[in-house]
Amino acid sequence: MLFRSLADDSGFICKCKNCLAVVDREGGESGLILEYINHVAAEIAKEYPEIWIRTFAYVSTEKPPKNVKPGANVIVQLCDLYGASDCYKPLLHPVNKERLELLASWRKITPNVFLWDYWYLCDRSVAPDLLVDSLYSDFNLFADMGLLGVFVEAED
Repeated sequence: MLFRSLADDSGFICKCKNCLAVVDREGGESGLILEYINHVAAEIAKEYPEIWIRTFAYVSTEKPPKNVKPGANVIVQLCDLYGASDCYKPLLHPVNKERLELLASWRKITPNVFLWDYWYLCDRSVAPDLLVDSLYSDFNLFADMGLLGVFVEAED
């Protein structure tokens, strides 16, 4: 699997007239990235159809594009913005509504969704079983949604 994407809080994305037109048409930078990724994926598939290309939906690219859909051999890995959701409550909890809607919106345009989740374990004032309770609910949800997988970053 090849991996191409923006890095953490990358400030560089092309601002030329043509690229800005794509960003405008697609409602954000994810459309621009996916147009590029789809081109790379299509070229690679000609010779290596078993290869998948993975990219992040992260920071400026986390919102799905209006028109561009990920190619059949493209995996979109949605990265939960650190602190954007409450990891001590399930995604089905109202406080996490926006993050759940974001995940569902990617799942609507492609079956190839992978999740990068953050488990914030540093808050000693919160009982660890709260995280475990939310994980049980979340992993059942991820299975029901048909996610390809989950990568977890946990810090302590």
